[in-house]
Amino acid sequence: MLFWFGVGLYLNCHWITVFTAGISAVLLLKVRINSRRHVTLRPMSAAPGFIKTVMVLLESTAGSGHRIVAFRPKLATGRKEKIAFDPLVQQDVLYREVRKIRSLRKASS
Repeated sequence: MLFWFGVGLYLNCHWITVFTAGISAVLLLKVRINSRRHVTLRPMSAAPGFIKTVMVLLESTAGSGHRIVAFRPKLATGRKEKIAFDPLVQQDVLYREVRKIRSLRKASS
């Protein structure tokens, strides 16, 4: 294993695994160098079960159809509800979770 400016390299046959450990995230890349010295970068998947946050879509209960995006912990038991300003009715209204958009590999905010 070699370290160079905070970047670690694992040599494995034709593939080199590059990782950088930062305060907020860990970046994993696979680097392939072929016989013509052409370099290919591919992201590596993190370990399963590392998902901590879910991005969800919230819709206004005022009937205006306005939607906002919010984040909730994956292990939360109920659906997310939030009071926020609806620009179409010009009032603070209750927003309820409609559906999950995607899972994220970051701490909840």
